Amino acid sequence: MNKLTAAVIAGTFLTFGGSAVAADALRHPIETTKEKVRAEKAEDRQEDRGEARYHAAKKEAEATYKAAKGHCQEMKGAEERTCKAQAKNEYNSTVKESKAMYAQARKDAHATGEISTTKR
Repeated sequence: MNKLTAAVIAGTFLTFGGSAVAADALRHPIETTKEKVRAEKAEDRQEDRGEARYHAAKKEAEATYKAAKGHCQEMKGAEERTCKAQAKNEYNSTVKESKAMYAQARKDAHATGEISTTKR
């Protein structure tokens, strides 16, 4: 009798607990599609913002590099070469930092679920 009672009680809990799971599994296909589209749009916005920040930082670095390079042309010889090399190194480090920030933003967004791992 104890096994029968335990089976009835377990069946009751599974029935009530399983109905919530079944309801999620049987949602309307249009509702599921809308959620997917919403997620893809959020992913696109996140990628666009990160990409826009990267391109803005790169343009600013290019402008700074051109200005520094123009300043270096006033110098002569080894001093000019050193100045240009230093300007180029600063440009490269700025671009590298902006790429790293963009990659970190994508990583963070992926960790929070804003960017899916599916490819289009």
